[in-house]
Amino acid sequence: MICLVSEQTIPNILPALQLRPDIVYLISTIDQATRGVVIADFLKSKKINCEQKTIFDPYDVTAMTNRLRKIVNKRPEDSFILNVTGGTKLMALAAYSVFSESNSEIIYCNTIGNTIKYLYPIVEDIPLETNLDVRSFLAACGYSVTKPGKVILSPEKIVFFEAVKKGTIKKYSQIV
Repeated sequence: MICLVSEQTIPNILPALQLRPDIVYLISTIDQATRGVVIADFLKSKKINCEQKTIFDPYDVTAMTNRLRKIVNKRPEDSFILNVTGGTKLMALAAYSVFSESNSEIIYCNTIGNTIKYLYPIVEDIPLETNLDVRSFLAACGYSVTKPGKVILSPEKIVFFEAVKKGTIKKYSQIV
């Protein structure tokens, strides 16, 4: 399975847990590399092998396409499932192109509708049957519960909550 990493971790995690691929390749930009680590750590804790691949220029479609083709060419005997839910729009377009050329399945995780949408080569929805308990959900988002009532935050979450505490987020949301 190929997953395009972005801010939201859950749409990458749920299909991997449900479909149980042999390996998950996490493709991220440099900005989302930390998020990729969170996803990899979580999936590894669920006995799913992961490999991270970083795309250094999120606007270089040629480099993205080449990076993705290397994955396909490295394992020509394997069939792939591309989870096109995350990543940047350019990453999604490049990935869709590469994996449709190799006749791979392409899916989108609709967490609102609780479905995995198959987009290629056939179009169909299947129920999203994987659920996470609260502790697993928090771990999948980069949190760690050490004991009831205490949550250890990742560095980016600390910055976010400090901004909330100072009122910066509130001021921003009023502008939007």
